[in-house]
Amino acid sequence: MAEKPDYSWIYTILPLSAVGSGLSIIIPIYILDLGGTVFDVGVAFALYSLISIPASILWGKVTDDSGMTKELILLSLLGTFPIIAIMYLLDHVATLQITYALFAFVATAASPAINIMLMGEKRDPSLPKYFSRYSIWAIGGTLLAFLPGYFVTSAYIKMYLVLLLLLNLSALVLALTLIRDRHVRTTSTTRGLVSLFFAPFNMLTHVPNVLTTISLTKRIHETIDGTGLNGTAALLVSVALFSLGMNLFNTSYIPFLRAFGLSYSNIFSINIFNAVGQVSVYAIVLLLARRIDLHRYYHASVFLRCACYLLVMLPLFFLTGAFFYVNILAYVIGGFAYALWNVTASVMIYDHIRGKNKGYYVGLWVAIIGASTVLGAFGSGVISAQLGYMYTFVLAIAVTLLSVTSFIRARLGYYKGVVRV
Repeated sequence: MAEKPDYSWIYTILPLSAVGSGLSIIIPIYILDLGGTVFDVGVAFALYSLISIPASILWGKVTDDSGMTKELILLSLLGTFPIIAIMYLLDHVATLQITYALFAFVATAASPAINIMLMGEKRDPSLPKYFSRYSIWAIGGTLLAFLPGYFVTSAYIKMYLVLLLLLNLSALVLALTLIRDRHVRTTSTTRGLVSLFFAPFNMLTHVPNVLTTISLTKRIHETIDGTGLNGTAALLVSVALFSLGMNLFNTSYIPFLRAFGLSYSNIFSINIFNAVGQVSVYAIVLLLARRIDLHRYYHASVFLRCACYLLVMLPLFFLTGAFFYVNILAYVIGGFAYALWNVTASVMIYDHIRGKNKGYYVGLWVAIIGASTVLGAFGSGVISAQLGYMYTFVLAIAVTLLSVTSFIRARLGYYKGVVRV
C-alpha cells in the first residue's frame, strides 16, 4: 500500500507569508516615522522590485540545478534573521531602503523551492479552485501579521520587528520539523523553466507570493491549442497595465493615509479589511463557484479596482469626517477586486503560455511585469511628492482602465469565455 502523502509542511507557509506581509506594511511606516517622504517609500519599493527580478531567476536556477527544497527554504529563513535585526538597529532612511532590497534577495530564495514542493500536492483537478486553495494559506499569513499591527504606534515599531523575528523563528522551526529531507528534481519539461515561472507574480505585490505559479508549471504540460502571439501579447500587456496601476496606487497609499492623519493602527486595520476582501474571493472560488466567466470576471475586477481608487479620493472633496470608514470600504473592494483579477488573469495566462517557445513567453512575462512594478513604485513616489496624491491615483485609474482595452484584443481560444470548475 502506497504511503499517504504528508502535506503538513504547508503550515510553514503561514508564518513565512506573515513575515513578508508584515514588512510590506511596516517598512513604509518606518520610513515615514524616520522623517522620510512618499518619494522615499517609492524608492524602497522600487529597489525591492528591482532586486527581485534577477534574484527570482538566480534562485530558480539554483533550485533547478540542485534539486534542493528544504535547504533553500531554511537558507531563506536563516538569512531573514540578520536582515530584520539590522532594521531594528537602523535610524536612517537610506540604509533601511537598502536593507529592504536585501530582504528581497534573501526572501526570494524560498519561492521556487515551495513551488516545486507544491507540484506534488495537486489534489483538485480544477485549476481555479487549486489556485484559490493555496492563496488562502498566503492570506492567512497576511492576517497573522496584520492583526497585531492594530496596536502599533511610533514607540512600538521596533517591537513589531521583534514580532516578525519571532514569526520567522516559528517558520524556521516548522520547516525543520515538517519538511522532509529530500531533493526534488524537476523533470526535463520543467527544468530551466521553474526559474522563471514563479517570478512574475512574485513581483505583483511587495510581498513574495510563493503560491501562485505552481499551477502554471502544471498547466504548461497540457499542450492545448495555441491562440497566437497577438492574443498572448495583448493579455501580457493587459496584466502589465493592471500591475502598473496597482503599484502606482499601493506605493503611495500608506503615506497618503498617514498624511491625512490616520494612526498606524488605523493603517493596519484598513489593510486587514483588504486581506478579508481577498480571502473572500478565494473562498468563493474554492467552495461555491461552478462556472467562471473569465471575460466578465476580468472586466469586473478592473472596474471594481478603479472604484476603490475613486472611493479613496472621495473624502478629499466631501465626507471628510468619514475618511477612515470610506477607506475601509474602498480597500475591502480593492482586495476583492485584486483577488478576482489574480485568479482570472493567472488562469488565462497559464493556458496562453505554451508551445515550443515557452521560455520566450515566460521571459517576456517576467520582463514586462518587472518593468511595470519598478516603474509603478518609483513613478508613484515621484508623482505624489511633486504633484500630489490625487494625480497619482487618477493616473492609476487611467492606466488600469487601459488594461481593459488591451484585454479585449486578447483571443481567449480554449476558454471561449468560460472555464468549468
